[in-house]
Amino acid sequence: MSRQVIKPTSSRNLDGGGNGDAYMERLLKLIPGETVAMYLFLQGVINSGLSGDVSQLKIWLWAIIVILAVGNIFYLRQQQKVTDPPQIIILTIAFFIWIMSIGGPFVYFNWYQPFMGSVILGLFTFFVPLVYTGPSVGTNS
Repeated sequence: MSRQVIKPTSSRNLDGGGNGDAYMERLLKLIPGETVAMYLFLQGVINSGLSGDVSQLKIWLWAIIVILAVGNIFYLRQQQKVTDPPQIIILTIAFFIWIMSIGGPFVYFNWYQPFMGSVILGLFTFFVPLVYTGPSVGTNS
């Protein structure tokens, strides 16, 4: 199954009629679960190796975020068959938001408060599937 979000065939049927994805399907397809799981795994490895060195820890955490964000683009295109650039951008932004909700290297910023990531994640995850409905069937690149 492709992870590509497909627009419902009728504009008045955005809950998914015909060949298009319903809201719940769009919501699930717009969560970067595999990339977040890989980040959590690598964060655990890095934390265990650099537990006392905060400056090195920050560098490594930001490095894996950048590497995974770029790798996510290739993964989505090659493995998940996502061809719509807006969906790839949305999933990349979602990855950063999920990391912010987890804490990640954001915890080292003076302005960061744990509730911020959770609020942004909740709003983003709720509203994006309402706004982004994907390309029409047969029009994805």
